[in-house]
Amino acid sequence: MRKVQFKKWIPAEYPKGSHSANCHQQEFARLSNTGCWEPGFSRDGTFHQWAPGYEEFESGPGNYTVALVEIADGTIEEVLPTHIKFINDYCRCEMPAKEKGRNRCFKCKKPFKPITE
Repeated sequence: MRKVQFKKWIPAEYPKGSHSANCHQQEFARLSNTGCWEPGFSRDGTFHQWAPGYEEFESGPGNYTVALVEIADGTIEEVLPTHIKFINDYCRCEMPAKEKGRNRCFKCKKPFKPITE
């Protein structure tokens, strides 16, 4: 499992009493910074796997891919591939120096990437 950062959807919010039958009036009455994606990769989590997602339409289902990401409190979020960023937690120093008795870099304090055969 890998560490990731991701963006989350901010649901649309409207001031009290602004709802009307006309959709366009609701759109203009929406509070700012709602009904959009967060501006940056501000949330941390652990990537588990890719999964299929779908949405029902009148003409049939629409299929797409989502990432299943676990948050620190144990809940799972479905994240679109364009809104996820994988984090490299390993040492990337040009001249790493091993810390005595530990498998991490003396300079950056990050662990060394495991050697896979």
